[in-house]
Amino acid sequence: MPGDGESDTKKITLFAVPKAFEGHIGAIQSNAILSWLQWTDCLDVVLFGDDDGVAEFAKENSIRHFPEIGRNQAGTPLLDTVFQRVIENSRTQWMLYINSDIVLNSSVYQLVQSLENLNLTHFLGIGQRTDFDQTDPIAFEDPNWESDLANRIARSGQLASILCKDYFLFPRGHFHQIPAFSIGRGNWDSWMVATTIKSNAPVIDCTEVLFAGHQNHDYRHAGNRLSAYVTGNEAQQNKHLAGGSHYMTGSVATHRLRQSGILQKKTRIPFLTFIRDVPRLTKLVYKLLIR
Repeated sequence: MPGDGESDTKKITLFAVPKAFEGHIGAIQSNAILSWLQWTDCLDVVLFGDDDGVAEFAKENSIRHFPEIGRNQAGTPLLDTVFQRVIENSRTQWMLYINSDIVLNSSVYQLVQSLENLNLTHFLGIGQRTDFDQTDPIAFEDPNWESDLANRIARSGQLASILCKDYFLFPRGHFHQIPAFSIGRGNWDSWMVATTIKSNAPVIDCTEVLFAGHQNHDYRHAGNRLSAYVTGNEAQQNKHLAGGSHYMTGSVATHRLRQSGILQKKTRIPFLTFIRDVPRLTKLVYKLLIR
């Protein structure tokens, strides 16, 4: 059954599959998810998976939680069951899959208002994240937490490569059937964009409207190697399921959502976009290789 009656008043079902709540990863996941809970008058937050600490965190914070999900032979969660279950158990008009280390702020309200005004029936929303360092718990009880964080990120945060797609926004009912992609491995995210473009629906760059703050971390959970995302077995299986890598065509939007709420069509030349993104892409590869 879908969520309780309270979710009827909410606009977006936000869902995620956290890793185990251990060490630095656990700390930044707590920051991210608690940031989502600041906006529960418009967000319905749902967590998936049974890694250590997920059920306890969900219970402590009164978050809907579905522990049983599919996993591949390596134990990595699979996305097909997650997408299917969340759509079956939600009532909101829009869905937002997001990585569990992404901090959101009150820009979610501007996003909702823009979506309501545009009244689109089929689209995919993506956007660039902003990388920043965060080692301590964010003091959400401080009424100035949002402005303090924004000021710090303005000084030292860095916009990430367009290859880093950390959230996917889409109307409920779309993507209810997707391949059994391994979460956190390469190629599935670009498939989301490429398949939307093939359907002649807009892929909307929401970077200008929605702040997505990525707390920097190492990549030990994925073997600490670039191969986990590009050449490893799970990444290659994702590539097979996706029908290719789609790195270039699957990373460039067709439209841009402006702060004014206007949806602006982009001149879409993926190769030129990638050329402009090379400095950020180089930093991404460096992180994957050494962290």
